[in-house]
Amino acid sequence: MRSFIHELHLISDLTQLVDLKEQIKQQVMEKELNWQYRMNLYRKVQLINERIVQLEEEKVV
Repeated sequence: MRSFIHELHLISDLTQLVDLKEQIKQQVMEKELNWQYRMNLYRKVQLINERIVQLEEEKVV
C-alpha cells in the first residue's frame, strides 16, 4: 500500500486520478475476489478521493 500511496502523490492530474479510481471500482465488482483484497481496493478508492479533494483545494487557494 505504501508504494500505491507514493505513486498517488505523484499524480496531479485530476482526470488521471478519476480514471484510476474507475479502473479500481471495476476490479471491486469481480466476484472471485476475497474480502481482504476487496477491502484493499476500497481503501485505494478512498485514498484517491482524498487526493482529488486535496488537489481541488490547492487549486482554489
